[in-house]
This record gives sequence, C-alpha cells and structure tokens, in this order.
Amino acid sequence: MGPVFAGIAIGTALAFVAVQWLASLLYGVRPTDPATFLGGVMALVAVSSAATVLPIWRAAAANIVSVLRDE
Repeated sequence: MGPVFAGIAIGTALAFVAVQWLASLLYGVRPTDPATFLGGVMALVAVSSAATVLPIWRAAAANIVSVLRDE
C-alpha cells in the first residue's frame, strides 16, 4: 500500500496544479472542491485495498502442503 499512498500524494499535488488549467471546463464544481478530491482518493484506496487483500486471503486459505506437492 506504500506505493498507492505515494501515488495518491503525488497525484493530488499534480491535480491541484492541473485544476487551475482546467477550471474553465468544470461546471457546477469549484476547482478545489474538497469533497471531489476526497471522493477520488477514497475510491482509489478502496480499489487498491481490494486488489491487495483479496489475493492475500486466497493465499492464506490455501493448503500449503498440497500447493507445494503440486509444484
């Protein structure tokens, strides 16, 4: 999850820079709307957590001995 949080930090910083350039394209939302930024960050954290946790649960549930025998 470390790279995810680093990417979110860098992406948020770049988004604050880019939003000034794209402000004329926004309709009904302030360029630095905190709810929009927080929603985007929370969506990224949820997706990356699911992508990380689901394979870990599968691996933890596997019978190690049978997996190693099959190899």
